[in-house]
Amino acid sequence: RAEGRLKREDLAQKRTLDVARCGFAQWDLSSVVAMATGTAKFDGSDPVELLAVARENGDVELRSANLSFQVAHVIRGDAKNAVVALEFDCVLDGLVWMSRMDGSVNLFDLMTRSVRLNLYPGGGVAWCMQATAYGVVFGSEDGRVRVAYWPLEELAQSFAKTRSEILEALRPHQWIVKSSDAGASRIVSVACMRGSADADHRADAVFAGDCSGTIRRINLASFRCVATLVASGKHADTVIWSLALVPARSDAESVLGDEDVQLLSGDSRGVVSVWDVRTATNEAELQVENAFGDIFGLVHVRAPSERTDPQAATVIVGAANGGVGVIQRSAGMWVMQRARVLHTGDVRALVALRQGKSVFTGSNDSGLCMFSVKRYLKSERVARIFHNSSPALPASAHISANTRVAVVRREKQLELWSIPPRSEAELPDSLFPKLLLRMVFASSDGNITAATASYD
Repeated sequence: RAEGRLKREDLAQKRTLDVARCGFAQWDLSSVVAMATGTAKFDGSDPVELLAVARENGDVELRSANLSFQVAHVIRGDAKNAVVALEFDCVLDGLVWMSRMDGSVNLFDLMTRSVRLNLYPGGGVAWCMQATAYGVVFGSEDGRVRVAYWPLEELAQSFAKTRSEILEALRPHQWIVKSSDAGASRIVSVACMRGSADADHRADAVFAGDCSGTIRRINLASFRCVATLVASGKHADTVIWSLALVPARSDAESVLGDEDVQLLSGDSRGVVSVWDVRTATNEAELQVENAFGDIFGLVHVRAPSERTDPQAATVIVGAANGGVGVIQRSAGMWVMQRARVLHTGDVRALVALRQGKSVFTGSNDSGLCMFSVKRYLKSERVARIFHNSSPALPASAHISANTRVAVVRREKQLELWSIPPRSEAELPDSLFPKLLLRMVFASSDGNITAATASYD
């Protein structure tokens, strides 16, 4: 056409294909705000381990272990009402608790892709939460710890019902929301502990870290503060970003009493503090080499050393400089391992998967890292999951009845096949489709997720 030798009529008679590239705006994803792990059953299949990733733009990604933790589904959100904390429900699988900037707490059902419950516990934004077997514990903007749960008689009857019956019975007015005494500042971290083996949930305790360098122990029987743990060198802007309860023995089935647990906290000074829960005193303060700035995340994992030493324990630490370090307890003493810088930004979230054998880290550089605890202790390679990765979708085909052309979509290429008419099906050469064109997009960083043929 450029040389002027082809006319419009000639072009209409030729079988040509025009390929146009498409561009994407705002390709980079937002920062990681929070992460949580849980299980879900889809279509009666076996339970699938899921990773939920909340981002700053309000979206929540669901990553499946069956897809190598690539994105399986995205829950779209609003950046003005983004998710700040999320947790999987401990009673029913496939349910996710989400706290948003407007102060609401939603219970999202992954099976139906819908919100099952909307709660407004009060006190402003719930900056942190932890799901338990009897309800959900929130840390609020007004410095109070709130617990939302069903009445005990309703909870006892629910275990005899099916999942659908329980979800149908969920009503906001049936939930009881109780709050503790107000603290000095907003609560940004919580950790729950069982009181005793024969006690109900009202004897449990909650540790709440705030923005004034203080950790309060709340007794849920009276909803009052029974102990206060103060960081050494406390000043007005010290923030207790993360809390983790570590059993005193690795062979313990659950944390039952003060003598069975140690409390670890990470603060804005870059210090990991070890607390004696029974006496509410500071046992040690640790600074991990190459982990500078605020300690945003602490997660207890299972290391191979716990098989031979019942007193051994391993905790992964995430810092503001992108460093991820390890602290281990051996013979009652905590030792540190030099951190490795895995991200270019703050490590905002840490979660343990596969029964504590693997760890996921999320950062405000929008990247995710996954590693095995056993290999990480040996300084081996860490798997990085970038934002442009997509699930390994199976190949699919779309057939246009008018043009008798089949479009076959694969991860990195498209194929066009000609379908013979039925009148020619008896001919030997027309039994199978013929490949017309194979297009490979070498310059594309992502996978092809959808393709179709138009009517003409």
